Amino acid sequence: MDAFQKIINHKILSVPVVDKNSMPVAVFSMLDLTNHFVNMFKEEDLKGMNSKRTFDLFSSWIDLKEKRNELLHEKVSEVLHKELTQMEILDPMCTIEEGASLFDAITMLVDSKARRALVCHQETGKLTGVITQSRLLEFIGLVQHSLNEEAQTVEYLNLGTKEVVTVRDTDMSIRAFTLMKEKKISAVAVVNEQGKLVGNMSSDDLKLVGYDFSYFTYLAGSVNEYLSWTYNTELAHSRFTIRNQIQQKTGEPILVTCTKSNTLGFVIRTLNYYRVHRLYIVDEGYKPIGVISIHDVLEKIIKNRS
Repeated sequence: MDAFQKIINHKILSVPVVDKNSMPVAVFSMLDLTNHFVNMFKEEDLKGMNSKRTFDLFSSWIDLKEKRNELLHEKVSEVLHKELTQMEILDPMCTIEEGASLFDAITMLVDSKARRALVCHQETGKLTGVITQSRLLEFIGLVQHSLNEEAQTVEYLNLGTKEVVTVRDTDMSIRAFTLMKEKKISAVAVVNEQGKLVGNMSSDDLKLVGYDFSYFTYLAGSVNEYLSWTYNTELAHSRFTIRNQIQQKTGEPILVTCTKSNTLGFVIRTLNYYRVHRLYIVDEGYKPIGVISIHDVLEKIIKNRS
């Protein structure tokens, strides 16, 4: 699938789909791929990869290889057609004209629950660019000192009240992606036996199988193993992000968190500094009790100005 390879090569989460006239018709994202991927590769299909019986292991490998080849040769239009209902719910497409204000762009993303807006020429309607939630938050970070809410706490603003969906670090890694599909979310918190936060797994982590398709077998391993492989692969392919630089020095993954007493300003700075899409609210025992996404921050800022 060429679109998947483009996402990997350019280190992005989505690509616009345009017709022959450069008019935007859809967005193909990691959420669409995760949804489609989970429909193709079930947990029971991968259990054989952990079998000690040679026959079960061989059969699972053959089935996995056939499905992998099927995925590689599918067209974006076929995937989007199959996943149309989920796509509209999870990752809707929205467009905005070049002359619109940043406030209009933020409002549109908040109202539509889209993760990016496709920027189109005012007269022709042709695609000219993309503006994402992350870029908008970076701009807000430059002027955050002018926000009345900057010094208000997470608890006071009632941020991060959504359910935290968790997966055990010992669970089969495909389970994490299955939960994302079932719960219609883009990430799950990884916890240990005591319920302590030890990691985060997102649809973006599915990119691991794109670097080398032999990594498909890692989906039968534990979440902890998969994240370890992911971190090492990311370090090998991109050594220039803040998170990767720190991970290189410590040998440990970066857990981006806050507490209820932290301020909105802290949340904005942290999301921008680590270039992540969410952070977890943790209690004194480092257990996740909430999650704050970029969308939540943008929504809070917009709603307070409506």
